[in-house]
Amino acid sequence: MQTNKYENFSAIDFLKDDDFLKWQLFRDEAGNAYWAEIMAHYPELTVSIRKAIDLYKKCVKWNDFKLPPYEVIERLVLLQDSIRKEKQRRYRMHIYWWASTAAACVTLLLSLVFAFNDYQIKPQSEAGSLLQNIASHEIDEVTLIVDNSAMILSNNSQISYMASGAIIVNTDNNTGDPLIREHILQTQQSKLIVPKGRRSSIILSDNSRIWLNSGTTLVYPSSFKGDKREIYVDGEIYIEVEKDSLRPFLVKTSKLDIEVLGTKFNVSAYSSDMEQMVTLVEGSIAITNSGKKNILQPNQLLTLSNNGDYKINDVSVMDYICWRYGWIQAHTTSLKELAKRLSRYYDKEIICDPHVNMLKCSGKLVLFDDLEKVLYTISKNMNINYRYKDNKIELFSEK
Repeated sequence: MQTNKYENFSAIDFLKDDDFLKWQLFRDEAGNAYWAEIMAHYPELTVSIRKAIDLYKKCVKWNDFKLPPYEVIERLVLLQDSIRKEKQRRYRMHIYWWASTAAACVTLLLSLVFAFNDYQIKPQSEAGSLLQNIASHEIDEVTLIVDNSAMILSNNSQISYMASGAIIVNTDNNTGDPLIREHILQTQQSKLIVPKGRRSSIILSDNSRIWLNSGTTLVYPSSFKGDKREIYVDGEIYIEVEKDSLRPFLVKTSKLDIEVLGTKFNVSAYSSDMEQMVTLVEGSIAITNSGKKNILQPNQLLTLSNNGDYKINDVSVMDYICWRYGWIQAHTTSLKELAKRLSRYYDKEIICDPHVNMLKCSGKLVLFDDLEKVLYTISKNMNINYRYKDNKIELFSEK
């Protein structure tokens, strides 16, 4: 093992190293063992290596628009197009795309696999009708529907739309291998469906970024045309809108039209809930319901009830966007409400015994991957118990 070349390496030096970049992209057993041995023999390099890993995840990932150069993506798209044409004879395609190109001084061989299932998309115009067809389908995994085909993605996948027209999907499978989708129809409406118990994120063609919570459907165009940018939501999203003073950005729900130029805010608009909420982090937004327009300022929450009543309150925005970071902040929240949020997040029905329904809880609840840890935390802090009953989880008190 030749490791002396890493002497006095900084984090940036590692990001320029072929072996380090290959390790981050492929994350295979051989690479893991190689770098574990380096850190064991040269512990003084550990800090720089870990910082390089963190920088790679934040700045050099394939799904980040900071990746230079764009020619890399273009070459991949062209290669995939030639492979697709050779394999058109297959009726139901499982396409294995092999692409090699250069990125950050590294020659890579990417094994790219797509599984497409026929899925007919009917062009529609209104948010309600666009989302209605989705709700009737039984979907258990994150699903991206584009070009009349459905792509099944892993949990926490991130989708990126490139200026070239390519779609890049980084999956949460620890391999680091991106999935590349060829150029798509510019007029096609795409749908990203995130069922209960799953989460995802997307970078739109204008570089706006959206995080989708469990049980959310997002409808959007592959690229924005004309004098406005428009998407449709049923569920909960946190969005950072890329500023464009010439093209306002519109988020439509079943009850609200939200217009912005460039800002950050959270929308909770599940069709099954009694209320829809919009929380503004920065900038300003105009919210319209039944012809009534309200301007929201940072650290304000607009709540709209099913009967059309609305109110605006000053809030701590972190309480409403913390789900994106993997935790829930409760402020005298009823156990019944907390159970509903956890049911959606974990796709497991959680109910409360009538005696504990209205118990109030406050504090930060970490959303562990293991639901059992979350239930244990709640039971110990609130002095209650839980049990599995008829394929449900019941929170109860023995007092």
